[in-house]
Amino acid sequence: MDGPSRRMRRRAVGFAAALATLALGAGTAAAGPTADVGASWTGNSDQAGAGRIVAEPNAIYGAFGAQLQVGDRHGHRYCNQLGPGTQIVGALVKRIRWNTQSVGAYMRLLTPGGEMGRRLNDQMVVGQHYDEWFTFPGGQCFDSELFSNGTTLIGPSWRPTYTDQLMNVRVEDVQGPAVSAPDVPAGWVTDPSLPVSWSSSDNGLFRAGTGAFAIGGGSADLGDPGDGPIAAGVPVGALADGPQTACAYRDGVGWARSQSCVGFRLDRTPPAAPAIALSPDAAGGWSNTPVTVTTGVTPDGTGAGWSRNQFSFNGGMWLDFPSVFVRSTEGTTTLAARAVDGAGWTSAPSAERVIRIDRTPPVAQLAV
Repeated sequence: MDGPSRRMRRRAVGFAAALATLALGAGTAAAGPTADVGASWTGNSDQAGAGRIVAEPNAIYGAFGAQLQVGDRHGHRYCNQLGPGTQIVGALVKRIRWNTQSVGAYMRLLTPGGEMGRRLNDQMVVGQHYDEWFTFPGGQCFDSELFSNGTTLIGPSWRPTYTDQLMNVRVEDVQGPAVSAPDVPAGWVTDPSLPVSWSSSDNGLFRAGTGAFAIGGGSADLGDPGDGPIAAGVPVGALADGPQTACAYRDGVGWARSQSCVGFRLDRTPPAAPAIALSPDAAGGWSNTPVTVTTGVTPDGTGAGWSRNQFSFNGGMWLDFPSVFVRSTEGTTTLAARAVDGAGWTSAPSAERVIRIDRTPPVAQLAV
């Protein structure tokens, strides 16, 4: 049996213990998930009555030989230990009366919602456990105390004696997971992996993972690396070229997923190679006039689209030239073309064309 002579040791309850006894349920203030967490008093409540009521760990006494006055009160206090973004919405308290004498006093809880759980000394059965759950509006602290509502002369060999033990508190998570500032490269994405950066946060209760995904593509699930900026490469999978959407997210146990999305542009397809038309077309033979070289726009799927054509003269470097230009340099030129799209992809080289130009008439020599 619990008694005042068996002082009950406080249990140190950390966050790990809170998660070990996690239970989901509806909250009262922000409709967040709740956990029933083993707890012990964190201090004593306010005192009135010049020490006529004494609070010790898990017990409340009247002082020997004192005369309780109306308004005397003292007891215990619990203040939230589960960190920012949480509040206390309930408690399980064990209360036992041990004295057999009549006392004009009662036990009560003082909560953010006011007084509750009043139990008069004379209505409590001696030695009976009154283990009760109390639910109240969310707050950070609450008290459990003995309040004198009459005048009682305490004898020299007996005193009002009560067990007042906090067993559990119900803590509500009022700060859900949050994601902000998702970002992707401004230009066209040409790699199989999309760089995504974002910022995410949550408090210490009911945390879960964060990550990012491409809608219709792959995902990068990072677990819980902590709050703040983070980045990951997200596989785009088999997404089609063109406008697409990527989303960053953070989950919380009992919370709806928080996510924020951003658009990106995908192009993983090179353009088709251009064809080269010559006019006049000497089919590899000699021409005595300048030759007009003509190329055109080439297909490029649904991505960035064709941008320009480049040309290589006699196996040299690739140069930007208009799609139509005139070649007048005499001699033999081997010409190839390739297309470049708006994402920077280049096509395979076109079939080579040979241009031979001779614009110099022969000189006749007359021997006399």
